[in-house]
Amino acid sequence: MVTRPLEGVRIADFTWVGVGPFATKFLADFGADVIKVESTINVDVVRKGQPFANGKPGLNRSGYFANRNTSKRGITLNLKHPGGLAIAKDLIRLSDVVINNFSPGVMAKFGLDYDTVCKFNTEIIYVDMPMQGMSGPHARFRGYGAMINALSGLYASTGLEGRRPVGTGTNYPDHVPNPLHGAIAIVAAITACKLGAGGRYIEISQLESATSVLGPYLMQALNGSTPDRMLGNGHPVGEPQWILPCRDGKWCVITIRNERQWESFFTLLKLAGPKRATSAVQETLACWLRGQTAERAMRTLQDAAIPAGWVKDASDMLGDPQLAHSGHWVRLDHPQMGKTVHDAPVARLSKTPARLSAPAPMLGQHTREVMMGLLKLDTTEFEKLRAQGVFN
Repeated sequence: MVTRPLEGVRIADFTWVGVGPFATKFLADFGADVIKVESTINVDVVRKGQPFANGKPGLNRSGYFANRNTSKRGITLNLKHPGGLAIAKDLIRLSDVVINNFSPGVMAKFGLDYDTVCKFNTEIIYVDMPMQGMSGPHARFRGYGAMINALSGLYASTGLEGRRPVGTGTNYPDHVPNPLHGAIAIVAAITACKLGAGGRYIEISQLESATSVLGPYLMQALNGSTPDRMLGNGHPVGEPQWILPCRDGKWCVITIRNERQWESFFTLLKLAGPKRATSAVQETLACWLRGQTAERAMRTLQDAAIPAGWVKDASDMLGDPQLAHSGHWVRLDHPQMGKTVHDAPVARLSKTPARLSAPAPMLGQHTREVMMGLLKLDTTEFEKLRAQGVFN
């Protein structure tokens, strides 16, 4: 049987909300045994977040949580109970990686910080993933993805000229740079450990990770230039870049970057004169698009070798023929949500492919399984600890 590349790796996952769980989801889909540690007293806040399956709220019905936690096992532990804390330490002893994205000092309050953990698991790969680092003047600042959007400079590059900053529609750093940087760092550490380099400590500042999107803006700042004007739907390199409405109420985006594309564009629209983005050229394009559906406009432009795409929403994406061809959408059968749609692992390895092995765990779903199977508690001991509130 073909195995997944991270099978045999165990991760004690104390992360919550968006960025941390997404990083560990990648590893779980590639075969790592990710054991998500929660508490019934203070559940992962994303469990309470919309959208809910069939519009019915519930801790096990959040689509956001389901998307970020496939292939994991989930347990509940009360870390404020001595018995719960002891079990957490036992779990870490049997793990290769422990990860959290709490504020600095939270894990230390429980005696689960790196300096303590590495004394009873010398081979541990320990990951702190705080918002702005573990030390420094802003280390204890609190926030979510929107704060990272602001503090990393991302909001300063989004918006219309002369207008206030506009959001990105989602907390972009939570979904792309931060979890990917975290997963890559963990895989690198696992590789080094298997080569005999031993365990290590990893600190990933979400702020530092998010600044990776700023590239050209940083160079402009270094050159002493004034800050970029807000470009709206424009682009600092690909100009012109237009996003304009079509006949069916949808929109189409067109970018032109070289002379060949200009030639094709002018030929298609039967234009004459200097090949540059003038208001007259844009109005001619806008008029043409108003007579086309967005999909038809995209196909016509693409057939003329002009980069174009129609602006799709989630419903359009579910029916996208390219994604259907690649098998991108995977349906998992969740105990409470029923058949749910998920993204397949994007990176496809030929011999050891990743896969979504299970839907996101219900709250505490695998507590008994992990306690009795991995930690070898017998039934009597398990029930005694449960009665004491250890698994709350």
